[in-house]
Amino acid sequence: MRRVCKKYMFRFVVILTTIALLFAPQTGWSQLNSTPANVVLTEVSFNGGPGPAEPSEYVEFQNQGSLPQNMAGWRITSVRGAQTYFFNALTMQPGQICRLYTNEVHPEWCGLTWAKPTAQWNNAGDRANLIDTTGKVVSSIGYGGQ
Repeated sequence: MRRVCKKYMFRFVVILTTIALLFAPQTGWSQLNSTPANVVLTEVSFNGGPGPAEPSEYVEFQNQGSLPQNMAGWRITSVRGAQTYFFNALTMQPGQICRLYTNEVHPEWCGLTWAKPTAQWNNAGDRANLIDTTGKVVSSIGYGGQ
């Protein structure tokens, strides 16, 4: 009798646990992975210097979320000129501001550069898009009527 009782008690606990898991709110790692990114473009400094190569022009972006954001596989594009910068190993911390320069390296702004000898942003107007790993434009900023 005792053995039968233990057997049914075990089944009862398994059933209750299964029901509890089915109806419990989603928490933990899966929820962290599904949290939408909150990295936004905040500025395009399109008239850099010195000279016509404009190495000091940049696009600035900030993680306005409360969690770190792995930027690997993300990209920034220039709509008018079709230039694309692909991120490698950058994880932005909450509140962190980074800049992507045309042809300068500034460690205090995450050390990102296109490493291009010519200007990347059209002085007459352009639009920068920040695109995530799924191809979705998560932020966009324009200037000069773009």
